[in-house]
Amino acid sequence: MPSKKEALLSVMNDEEKFHAVAQKAFSDVDQDGSGKLDKSEMKNCLAIFNKDLDIPAPSDETVEKYIGILDEGDGDGMVSIDEFKILLKAMMEVNLMMIEMEEDE
Repeated sequence: MPSKKEALLSVMNDEEKFHAVAQKAFSDVDQDGSGKLDKSEMKNCLAIFNKDLDIPAPSDETVEKYIGILDEGDGDGMVSIDEFKILLKAMMEVNLMMIEMEEDE
């Protein structure tokens, strides 16, 4: 069984795997099936990411900032799958850095 680091690198370095993981994660948080994440869905998504990183759930203001940063495609105030992939890639990189920091301890 691969280590957490190996599994993460495997997904990050394989475009097909990354797309599949992103699609599954996006579908899991797109509760209304609209194909876009609204503020409530993004808040839930970020709360899950934050829990994995052992940090508190985000405030509404923080969620709005994330949406503002990610919503660069059409400016509709919602996050599409392509915009979501940017966040997912960044969160994977953060997780990888944390794993590597733990290895160095």
